[in-house]
Amino acid sequence: MQTYQFEYIGKWPSSNIVYRLNHRQRHKLEMEYKQLFTTLLGEQELPSINKFRIHLEYRSRLDADNTVPGLKVFVDTLRSLDIVTQDTSKHYCGLSITPNLRLPVNNTYLIKLEVLG
Repeated sequence: MQTYQFEYIGKWPSSNIVYRLNHRQRHKLEMEYKQLFTTLLGEQELPSINKFRIHLEYRSRLDADNTVPGLKVFVDTLRSLDIVTQDTSKHYCGLSITPNLRLPVNNTYLIKLEVLG
């Protein structure tokens, strides 16, 4: 199994932030993070991926469930760049989110894209 790893240090879009925004503000936030993730993904040569799993390790003040909006944008970016063929349950086979206080600094997000097929 091949795993690709991406490290992001900075502010992360949390559920609490997203719930407070109106549609236009959410769209603007999504576009900002899609651009950020596009740059992050462009740093590695990625094949077309049919089946995958995402693992997130992070160090921040967020609860694990508050990291989901950022992961949603990350997966949507994978789709828009045609890195993953689909993000249905047949192709997107799982998600794990684990706080990791051993990461070097606060607001560090380590995203692992595990290729299953």
